[in-house]
Amino acid sequence: MDTIISSSYDSESGITRITLSNDHCRIVVSPETGGRIVSFVLLSTDEEVLWRNKGLRLFRSMPGDAYDPAFYGGIDELLPCDLPETIDGIEYPDHGELWTTPLQWEAREGRIRLWGRLPRSGLYYEREMTLSSESPEVVMCYRIENQTEATRHFLWKLHAAIMTLPGDKVVCPALTAQAVDLAYSSCTSLEPFSWPDGHGKDKSVIPVENGTCEFLYLSELSSGRMGLERKNSGSCIQYEFDRSVFPYPWLFQSFGGFDGHFVTVLEPCTNRPISVMAAQRAGTCAVLAPGEAICTTVRLQVQSLASAKNKIDK
Repeated sequence: MDTIISSSYDSESGITRITLSNDHCRIVVSPETGGRIVSFVLLSTDEEVLWRNKGLRLFRSMPGDAYDPAFYGGIDELLPCDLPETIDGIEYPDHGELWTTPLQWEAREGRIRLWGRLPRSGLYYEREMTLSSESPEVVMCYRIENQTEATRHFLWKLHAAIMTLPGDKVVCPALTAQAVDLAYSSCTSLEPFSWPDGHGKDKSVIPVENGTCEFLYLSELSSGRMGLERKNSGSCIQYEFDRSVFPYPWLFQSFGGFDGHFVTVLEPCTNRPISVMAAQRAGTCAVLAPGEAICTTVRLQVQSLASAKNKIDK
């Protein structure tokens, strides 16, 4: 079946929901919330892949709003920062601009295109989305362009909240890991360690709910992949990305420690550490001169464990 696209608009919330579906999956995208993917359903099992905050309805946040109270889940993206921070003389809000920026959109020939210009940074953001005809997979083609007359230092991070159960396993061909913040980690120091074994345990395996969190940088990847193996379903949900664009995947997990949530967030990222200004000083920061652009393709796919493991091992 070819991809079918439909849309609906809720005048009360001001939210549009664009649905793309084929024989394998159905996804729903909201342009008013920075192009958030709010649902990814496998049609063979009617399984929702993405985690969503049951305590929140989907709504459009305003520029300057705090991010954590509005943590709806699904897949959003952070651009041009994570922390509220002054970068290149411009003051940016919590988790950046994109998540509160309504995007324009159009649908044609089985694909949708979303685009917009971030008001403070002047960065142009564009994403074209299609569904694979072979398997449950979303293909996303991006363009980030500096449309200003000044150099822009920034962070760009994918941010996929995935349904998680104890015994599931994070898979990423990284060699090293490091805690982002000890307040959100079981690590006892900020020293790097060999992924996934560190501080006395295998940090790739999801524990039972215990009121803790884990927040890590992963690095030294052999390939651009990051995913979550689902123990019960025998499948793997994974990102496939260009590691030259996203060399520093981050991993955030809450096992009940963050507002009672039990969730894994996969975060391929351009930068480390979390501060853009600190990353600039360290030479680990994304940067675009006036008129320059990043163009890249990202895939989010659901595969059997055997197929996913074969790709990870290559």
